[in-house]
Amino acid sequence: MKRCPNCGRATARTKDWACQWCGYPLLGGGYKVIDKTFRELKEEREAAVRSLPHKEEPVVEPRPAPVVEARPEPPPVKPEPPPVPPRVFRPEPAPEVEPVRQPEPKTPEPQPAPRAIAGPAPAAVNSEPAAEAVKPTPASESEPATQASASPVSPPPRSEPVTEAKPPVVEVQPQAAAQSPAPPPLPAAEPVPEAKPAPTLESLLTQSDLTIDELYTALVAYSTAADDKYKGRVLRVTGMIYRTVVNVDLDVRYLILTSATKFKEWQVTCTFDKEHGQGLNQMKVGETVTVQGKYDGYGANVLMRDCSLV
Repeated sequence: MKRCPNCGRATARTKDWACQWCGYPLLGGGYKVIDKTFRELKEEREAAVRSLPHKEEPVVEPRPAPVVEARPEPPPVKPEPPPVPPRVFRPEPAPEVEPVRQPEPKTPEPQPAPRAIAGPAPAAVNSEPAAEAVKPTPASESEPATQASASPVSPPPRSEPVTEAKPPVVEVQPQAAAQSPAPPPLPAAEPVPEAKPAPTLESLLTQSDLTIDELYTALVAYSTAADDKYKGRVLRVTGMIYRTVVNVDLDVRYLILTSATKFKEWQVTCTFDKEHGQGLNQMKVGETVTVQGKYDGYGANVLMRDCSLV
């Protein structure tokens, strides 16, 4: 007999395709079939249990708990304090006396030698007479004694004051100021494009080129009126690719666009036919594209059919 994969017991299958013991669904073959449901079998088992005689269990009186005499607890033993080590007095070291430094004798700085002025050296002045007097000869000599006449001393020449030679003064002509290069011409300012005014809600109902944000803004604001206004019209919707689905066997080709601000919340499902859906496999998720197609209603998403890439 085949066993139940849930409870592991040999079982048969009830009328409602369940195990007769645990009620686990048995969808495979090979089980014996019982002409009863699991609920009927469960009620029969419960009735059989209730019909059994009930045995009264003897009442066991609780035994009194033994009385334990409380013994006085011994007083806590205080731990003895650790012995205090004897204090050893150590003599403090004598402070070191720093030697007194004697000032070093200052050596006299060498003075520059006086600058010698070039010029003629003065002649030496002789204070003594150039020639001494001639001593007298003795009386026996016949020649009379003559005294030499002293030659007159010429005074030394006067030294003229020496003038120092001055260096030649060279006139420095002022150089022409270096001409600074002319500044480069400033680039011409690019024209700033004028900002386009934001479209109004009424103008969104008549436009054909819309973004997903503009399309959903009009549908949220006007709801049924906007849905009727867009119904059957050819619209150009610009958005970001969220998903691409191509199944050649089932002939299914569609592209789901979403908004960058309301990612996954605002979506447009664009259905393509075989002729215009050949390039969908090359599209990348996150790429911004523009799809042209007919508006086909608004439910969970906006639907567009007969679409093509612009």
